[in-house]
Amino acid sequence: MPYLPALQHRRRGFSLVELMVALTIGIVLVLVVTTMMARYEGSRRTLTSTNDAAQTGAYLSYLLDQELRSAGSGLTQNRAQVWGCEILAARAGVQILPHPAAFAAPFAALPRSVRLLPVLIHAGAGAGGSDVLAIASGAHGMAEASMVVANAGITSNSLRLGNTVGVSPNDLLLLSGSLGRCMVQHVSEVEQAENAAPSVGLGGTYHAETISGTHLTDFNHTPVARISMLGSAAPTANPPRLLLLGLGNGGQLMSLDLLQINGNAVPTLMADGVVALRALYGVDANGDGMVDAWVAPTAAGFDAATLAVAPLQRLEQIMAVRVDMVLRNDLVERAAVAPASLTLFADLAAEQQQVYNIPEAQRQQRHRLVSVSAPLRNVMTAVRGL
Repeated sequence: MPYLPALQHRRRGFSLVELMVALTIGIVLVLVVTTMMARYEGSRRTLTSTNDAAQTGAYLSYLLDQELRSAGSGLTQNRAQVWGCEILAARAGVQILPHPAAFAAPFAALPRSVRLLPVLIHAGAGAGGSDVLAIASGAHGMAEASMVVANAGITSNSLRLGNTVGVSPNDLLLLSGSLGRCMVQHVSEVEQAENAAPSVGLGGTYHAETISGTHLTDFNHTPVARISMLGSAAPTANPPRLLLLGLGNGGQLMSLDLLQINGNAVPTLMADGVVALRALYGVDANGDGMVDAWVAPTAAGFDAATLAVAPLQRLEQIMAVRVDMVLRNDLVERAAVAPASLTLFADLAAEQQQVYNIPEAQRQQRHRLVSVSAPLRNVMTAVRGL
């Protein structure tokens, strides 16, 4: 066996100093990576929250602008004929207007009797004191020009008219007179005989002879009975819109179709994360056709109760509606990112401003203020006289 020298080196490991240096470098790297990941996660949450709020705000702005700009269309060119009338409607033999019981939440505080108006703001009737919007519009091309019903031409299932131009089966019409009420009816057929006055047969889902104590033939006793075409009874074929928009508990923007065109009698969800909604009327005070002031729906003469029963005194002054909303994102940040409060209508006079106080528990969620102003163009084109 060969001789092994005594100076043969033993196998060596790391020294304590080397281990401490390596451990320190490792800890520093872990801290750097952790900090970068935390910052990335925070940036991602911020970006996601901002994008979500922007998308929700854009969607709601488009939705409200569309509904408000359409308000009053397809109802009349003469506001004195139908505006302010109490709407009578039945569906499948069941009375739906006036509603036989309180509306489902979040609209339970609203009157069960509904008046036909382009836009009506019910101040503080929604969750958390938010406002509720009632919006009406028709979708029939002939609706603005009402047609006179022949003298004593109303029976329990038909109407005699001077002409039936534009009237089609499955249309919904609005029968009005001087009763202070207007009745929704359903066209089943159109008759155009050579030796007889044209007539419209009534029947279908929205046909009822008597609604809330008013019979069809009661309109024979008014000086002039008229019909306005509202749109189709089919959900996919330009139906009229008679909507309530308001906030429910939990930050949900809800809508209720008062005519139940889709057969749905309960409110439907439109958007999440809306925690406050307030609205103002844009009023022309001097008759120049421009908005001179923004008026709260609690102001004398502009409250819902007064406008519903005496609309002609104010409707010609209401040129626009402004809606301010506070949106809240669901993502929770590590630290408080929301202020203690947000001011709605901050660009208006102090008496019009409203403060939304953000609960302390929600200040780690991002909030955003969205404002929508829309002209009521269809209201401005309707004349007042008979």
